[in-house]
Amino acid sequence: MVDLKQKIDVILNEEKRAYQLRGRRGGWLGTFNIGVQGSGSSWTDGIVPSVLKFHSDPNFIKSTNADVLLRLYAALNSKDKDEAKVYLFNQLSRDSTYFDVAYLVFFVLCKIGGTVEAVKNSRIKLKGDLDHGFSNMLAMLSQIISHDYASFDTETYLQIEAAMEGEAEYNFKLFEKINAAKLEILKSELRDINPEINYDRQKVINLWSQFFDSPEVPAVIEEIEQYFVEGEFTESKFATCIGRVRVLLGDVTRKIAISMKEDTKITERSKEHQVFDYLRSAKFISDDIWSLTRTLHSMTSDEGAHASIAPREYARLTKNMAYELILMLLIRYNDMNN
Repeated sequence: MVDLKQKIDVILNEEKRAYQLRGRRGGWLGTFNIGVQGSGSSWTDGIVPSVLKFHSDPNFIKSTNADVLLRLYAALNSKDKDEAKVYLFNQLSRDSTYFDVAYLVFFVLCKIGGTVEAVKNSRIKLKGDLDHGFSNMLAMLSQIISHDYASFDTETYLQIEAAMEGEAEYNFKLFEKINAAKLEILKSELRDINPEINYDRQKVINLWSQFFDSPEVPAVIEEIEQYFVEGEFTESKFATCIGRVRVLLGDVTRKIAISMKEDTKITERSKEHQVFDYLRSAKFISDDIWSLTRTLHSMTSDEGAHASIAPREYARLTKNMAYELILMLLIRYNDMNN
């Protein structure tokens, strides 16, 4: 029976054949659709050339042999995956039969979560090989960052920089690309930051604290904001964020209604539509604001037209609209009590 290492060897031997036919001399990396020298440079706004591609695409870099190896790895149980990973790390060595196709091994290790360790291992054991193995590995790392910079977080980039500190080997603009990637991450973290909205949000918190001895609303606002600065905005994260905006709107209007001087049957258990109707009947809000409040509340429901809108943009829109509406309600409440 063919054991796991033999199966991996079959793939690596085929990549060696591909590299001999389509390798360093021609600027290629075996079965991969990218070459050694591609910098990923492109013009941004016609002014400054970027070292990254316009869009980070985890599926841009392709290789038939890498695909087979990744599918083999995915089919393994936990114990065999550990064995396969150790075997692959061992190939990042100038003493390995497969040192010349270390770029393929490195690519696969990146895909299965071994990037930083692979960089460290290659610098210690692969550097000094006889056929550009270490250089090709650096070229692959550089290309991965060019085309798929969003696959790593800032901490990983810092670890890569530390692992490569002082390295004299040509690195294909590696540090420039890492810096550009960290900038893209920072821009992503800040893309939902709007100075005007931030001012209004803080004003909401200040007014709320002035009138209500209740930490729930500031806590919900903080929770909503954290959704926009931590990690990827997935469908489940989108749904949770929208749900918290709905809770925020309900909590604020319910608290205002309960605190009204007029007699009211509104309680903590009252449904949102009952609260909105009461605020209108009490002349706290106009018919137009009542309609707007109901519409925004409907927009944050589990169903609706938002399915056709990008999740992050829809969540950002609803939270910003909620802040503006709540600020208007609190200003009205302030005027009523002064």
